[in-house]
Parts: sequence; structure tokens; C-alpha cells
Amino acid sequence: MAQTKYGPLNPQPRPRTRPGTNVDAWKSWQRWDVPGHRTVYAADTKRVAYAEVLGWFKRHLADQPGTGLDLSKYLDDIPDAASGWSAVSTEWGNQLAPYTLPASWRAERLMYRINVPSSGWFATITTLQSMTAIEKAIGPQLALLAVPQIDLSLLSSDRREVTCEISQWVHGLTLDDGNLPHGIAYPSRHGGDRCWAIWLRRMDDGLDHELSTSDQGTSIHREDPDFKYVLDRFGLKCF
Repeated sequence: MAQTKYGPLNPQPRPRTRPGTNVDAWKSWQRWDVPGHRTVYAADTKRVAYAEVLGWFKRHLADQPGTGLDLSKYLDDIPDAASGWSAVSTEWGNQLAPYTLPASWRAERLMYRINVPSSGWFATITTLQSMTAIEKAIGPQLALLAVPQIDLSLLSSDRREVTCEISQWVHGLTLDDGNLPHGIAYPSRHGGDRCWAIWLRRMDDGLDHELSTSDQGTSIHREDPDFKYVLDRFGLKCF
């Protein structure tokens, strides 16, 4: 899924210098980005693709009805805690209520099908063998980032300074068959099928086309069952 103004295979390269200890700057990076290079993210299924993108807007547990702040303790016109969200939404009037996406969010995006190269390899990052190889190769570097050990929780976390360090190491590897890895395969943190970080190596090298290709994309409809499922799962609405 991508905004049409950018297209599916035209991301901007990341800066050659990492944000370092700047937590806010890291928020713009994704999990398997490589400094100075371009990365496209995809998923095995539409449902997981929706989950990966909509996860940024997911309703927090504290914001579920009946949890969190009881507004009735502070406002006379709210009779009980369960009425809190309803009252807030009413106050918003013509504005979008919390956890609601405008129709323009859908209109600005298309769902694309990415065709990856028919030969070559993606590194499956969360296997025991991969985690062992990471620890042996760059364990000391990761220890400087206060990483006690490599495990699935770390590889699925928001610690971009760690995952991008790992990604840069994998990006620079030459595989046993003499090829370079196409990217990284990893499980979605929201559950479900695999996701893919696809490195656009040929574009980075200034060549005229990529080995990975894309179709023209399809519209995102409100009634798409996969879209509706993820919206409901995350406590969201979309016009």
C-alpha cells in the first residue's frame, strides 16, 4: 500500500547518517531501512498490509470504552465513564472523531501487488540460525546500544537504532552463491503472515530499472472485507 503521489517503488533514500540518539528523528525510519538506500515494504496478504499501515492509528487499550480516565468525575454533563467517548465525539461536531480516518486517506492510496525477483534470496531474520549469526557478527556493536541479547521481542520492537543496524549488516553481506540479498522477510508484529523489506539496489546504483516490479494498483474500498476486519480489530473507523 502506498500513496499515489509517490507510487509503489519510488521511496526516498534514507540519509547516509543515522539519527544516532535522536529519538524523534528515528520515528521516520522503518524497521529494516538501510542508511543511504531505499526500501519498500510489502506483506503476503492484504489483511496484513492493512494491519501494518493502520497500526500507527490503533486505538490504545486505555482509550477503550470503560477504561482510562472517567470524565464523569470532572464534568457534570457526563453521567458515567462509558459516556465519555460519546460526549467527546459530540463535542468534535463536524470535525473527525478520535480514531476516525477521513475518506481522503483511502483516496490518496492504492493497494499494489509487488512482484519480487524469481531468483535470489531474502534473509529470514527471526530464525534461530539468523539470530545466532547476528550475535556472532555484530554482537559487540549491538551491546553498545544496550542490547542484552537478540530475541524475537527485540526484532519486533520499535528500537529502530537496533533493527537498522542489523539491516545494514545484512545488506552488506555476499551470500554463499555469490548473490546479494534482496531484502529481509519477517513476521508482522500484528500477527498473521510474513512481511517483506525489499531493497531497491539497482535504483540505488543508478540503473534504469528494478528487478522488483509492481502492477497499477487497486482502490481501497470501505467495504473491502480485509479493510473492515482490520479497522474493527484496531477500533478504527474510516469514511
